[in-house]
Amino acid sequence: METYDMPADRLTATAATRVTKPLGALPPAMPGAYPLPDTAQIPVYSRPAGQRPAQPRGRLLIAGLLSLGLLTGGIGGGATAWTLAQTGAKPAVVSQAPAVNNVQPVDNSSASAISSLYTHVASAVVSIQIVTGNGRFSSGAQGSGIVLDKGHVLTNYHVVQGATNIHIVLQDGTSIAATVSGSAPQDDLAVLAANLPSDKVQAAALGDSDKLAVGEEVVAIGNPFGLDHTVTAGIVSAVNRSWSSGNQPAHNMIQTDAPINPGNSGGALFNLQGEVIGINTAIESPVEGSVGIGFAIPINRAKTLVPQLSSGDTVQRAWLGISGVAVDATIAQQVGATVNQGVLVVAVTAGSPAAKAGLQGADPTTSTTAGDIITAVDSVKVTQVQDISDYLATKHAGDTVTLTLVRGGKSQPMKVTLAPWPATQPQTNNNPNGLPSPNTPNGGNSTP
Repeated sequence: METYDMPADRLTATAATRVTKPLGALPPAMPGAYPLPDTAQIPVYSRPAGQRPAQPRGRLLIAGLLSLGLLTGGIGGGATAWTLAQTGAKPAVVSQAPAVNNVQPVDNSSASAISSLYTHVASAVVSIQIVTGNGRFSSGAQGSGIVLDKGHVLTNYHVVQGATNIHIVLQDGTSIAATVSGSAPQDDLAVLAANLPSDKVQAAALGDSDKLAVGEEVVAIGNPFGLDHTVTAGIVSAVNRSWSSGNQPAHNMIQTDAPINPGNSGGALFNLQGEVIGINTAIESPVEGSVGIGFAIPINRAKTLVPQLSSGDTVQRAWLGISGVAVDATIAQQVGATVNQGVLVVAVTAGSPAAKAGLQGADPTTSTTAGDIITAVDSVKVTQVQDISDYLATKHAGDTVTLTLVRGGKSQPMKVTLAPWPATQPQTNNNPNGLPSPNTPNGGNSTP
């Protein structure tokens, strides 16, 4: 991740870069397999679809896989390459939206609350095994998923990104062909369609992530390093966290110290009532291993998108194309601004809607040239970058918004027609070192 080098006397509020990514790559899972370079997608964790090592040889393979995985580290869904022939099974396509379920909450009054929870909800979590590419040296990967109903499974988009073959593996080892029903790449969410046997799975109860409290106990269930239905426990360390991977910052994330590792991506984070309150997505670590800082997408965000994704839609977020920093009195004084609230445009991405509209970023070669300061979008006041991101989340590509901005001490309106988020972020103007780090949790640098 690259950061924007702003002189210390310019932007004292710029936060330090953190190493945060979706969960990294595992070594080959089978003798004779060769890892293939994969620049097209965020890697996800895996083991060959439908194959389970024989005993006792399997123990050696797992031990070797774990030791190598710890050496190589990784943050995300995790990928392992292998030689795999394509199967001829045709996945079933399910068109109906997920049904509302009436799963009873878990009784957590006993000392064995976590054990009781696992008994009640284990069949609502599945393993997702994918193949990317074709031919003799296809690449395989594995992540986790959450059963919405007998026809749909929720997971991370990066788990199934670029997949040419997908199988959902149930708790008892049953493997079922699946397809991507719909995806939301900028939200890192996808819904899979498959015919799941109702006697082997249950629909997860989806909770209310807005009611989460810091310190609340949570349980993660998934397939870290290919170890099916692993249970870990911890607490909600924080809410409303921001982090970034690739070209899109993510906001309002749940931070947890429940250990999650490569392969947990797309799996469930439960409260002790057995309700899914998050989708495990990433870890942050300077040593690229689980050190008690994990991130989950709030389930409420997923619930707003599930109807669209289940009906086959691809959800594209609207893109403006700037990076900026929240303005306060100190920054206003440093850049000579006439307002002390708003978002200072640090840089504008070449070819973006903002660039086409004429928005101006700061000039990093001088200490006197400040960028535009956005104070409102469609008359909605903004004081930090996340305010802009949150508002744009209600818009679609092709919509036109009116920015109220301060330039040269004068307020003026500017109309901008939004575009869909690009698959690859172009280079930002006036910024030889790339985009500012969008990792600050309190409204610092970001890229709406």
